[in-house]
Amino acid sequence: MASNRVRSGSVSSEDEHMENIICDKGIPDIMMTSYTDPKTLGTLFEENDKGESLFFDSDSNRIDNKLNYRIPFRQRYGSSKWKLPEKQLLVDTVFKSFPLQGIVVSTQYDKDINMQYYDIEDGASRLSVLQSYKKDGFKYKGKMYSELERRHQNRFDQYIVPITNISSLSNAPENIIDDAFYRLNLGRPLTDSDRYWSMQNASPLVSCVIKIMKEPF
Repeated sequence: MASNRVRSGSVSSEDEHMENIICDKGIPDIMMTSYTDPKTLGTLFEENDKGESLFFDSDSNRIDNKLNYRIPFRQRYGSSKWKLPEKQLLVDTVFKSFPLQGIVVSTQYDKDINMQYYDIEDGASRLSVLQSYKKDGFKYKGKMYSELERRHQNRFDQYIVPITNISSLSNAPENIIDDAFYRLNLGRPLTDSDRYWSMQNASPLVSCVIKIMKEPF
């Protein structure tokens, strides 16, 4: 019963949010800038001599992650909801050089280590699946990545992914990135958990709960 109330409440909130946008009179101000920076899978998934990821690691602890590309708390975890045929189809897309829906990131700043980094606002699951394949997480065409011929590994590594970097302008509200995440996922099935993570800057209650979750025990 409780889950039904949560679900209906979240939908009601989404409907109200959309209605406010549509009914607002006048053309809105520009609130974001964006540019596209293509990256190869080989670059995104590069590792050091110890086998540690240098730029992106879908399995890293989100609290302690210090890499360039990070999965924010509002995003669902990795590729756990993907079925094996879906994962294999994504890898097949890469080998056939079909276009892949781009990755959207937002520029952030880590004050603890004085470093600029990027939160993956859309596409984290796709990157997680592809990285899982590169790390021999599942087979495609009966082979792990490490079992492929070198030329096929190179084709996978050289596949280019368009990465769109978004930045909010000074006139934008604090939760503008959350709003962008909501719009990027319109028409896609989001769980209640996904919805509440995306509300962390818009809802004081959700923000408080997430802050507590981030605190070390």
